[in-house]
Amino acid sequence: MRITVLFFVVCILIGVSVVADGVTPGGLELIPQAVTTTATTDCDVTAASGNIIAMSMEERGDETDYNGDGDTNDRVLGYYDVIRKTRVNTGITITQSVSIDGDIIAFQFASSLTIGYYSISTQTLHDTGITPSTFGKGSGGNTRVVSNGRIAYVAARLSGDELFIYDTVARKSTRTRVLGSNPSFNGDVIAFVSPSGNIAYYTVSTGKTVDTLVSGENPTIDKNYIVFDTTAGVTYYDIAKGIAVLTPIQGGHSYSTASISNGIIAAVLSENGPLGDLDGDGDTADFAVLVLYDIATGRLISTGVVACCGPDISNGMIVFDTYEGDINEDLNGDGDTGDCVQRYVSIDGLAYSYFGRSI
Repeated sequence: MRITVLFFVVCILIGVSVVADGVTPGGLELIPQAVTTTATTDCDVTAASGNIIAMSMEERGDETDYNGDGDTNDRVLGYYDVIRKTRVNTGITITQSVSIDGDIIAFQFASSLTIGYYSISTQTLHDTGITPSTFGKGSGGNTRVVSNGRIAYVAARLSGDELFIYDTVARKSTRTRVLGSNPSFNGDVIAFVSPSGNIAYYTVSTGKTVDTLVSGENPTIDKNYIVFDTTAGVTYYDIAKGIAVLTPIQGGHSYSTASISNGIIAAVLSENGPLGDLDGDGDTADFAVLVLYDIATGRLISTGVVACCGPDISNGMIVFDTYEGDINEDLNGDGDTGDCVQRYVSIDGLAYSYFGRSI
């Protein structure tokens, strides 16, 4: 796939044109960035929706008793408002994975492992009483299982793991009678991995399942596209056209998973891959860099930001992690460079911010 190098980067997503301050030797367009410090937190799994970043805060890393139980051994649900630059500690003890869509944050309670959800607008907590066989993608991945007040999850049946949908309004679950794992929910469609290892998708309103016949893992769906990992690299499936396309994001994109929003794919790509220097610093010594791929134009764009895991993209915001040791910089101001710091890129303002995170 040919990548066109331009001296003006046109951000199709939000219609803003900016002058590029550099083009990497690999042919990537490089977006200029500005850095702003926000708040300190602790998460391994990224989840974003609109202006809100949901997080599983680790007490041990921050040496803070977030849930008030007298120790620092837990993970606690929190969320950060990018516009207001405020972080809310709910005090709810949870596991690692979180998912957010609009007003609803879904998670697993640490004690019971049942699925819970929290309403940001009403600040109310609900326990579904449902124990899934798996929930989320675990460390380094984005989890997108909430859509329009519904939660997709996997539960064990005699025939194998089956996809279920929980409705937060009706407060009841519905069987899909479809076997699969690793679901991603958007609109009326759930993308998942079939028992054969292929990427497939299920349309809730029709009950129809389609096998893409493409082997992959870690699917994330947004509107017409499903992005996922293959042995060759990050690939997307066009539902309308019924075709799979391998992107230029190839050759070692770390242990993260790709994400997609409005036709823009966000991923973490290693400089050890075929594209080499991704941040324009003249070397390939950086662990990995956050990159964006625009499906409409076929352009691969580097943010120039060193990253290690994530990301999750929601409209104009991408949230991810950076390990301080990879850039030899104390990002959270705690006097060392041994932390993994969660940050976000705002395509809107072409600026990125971060809030400190220790592990």
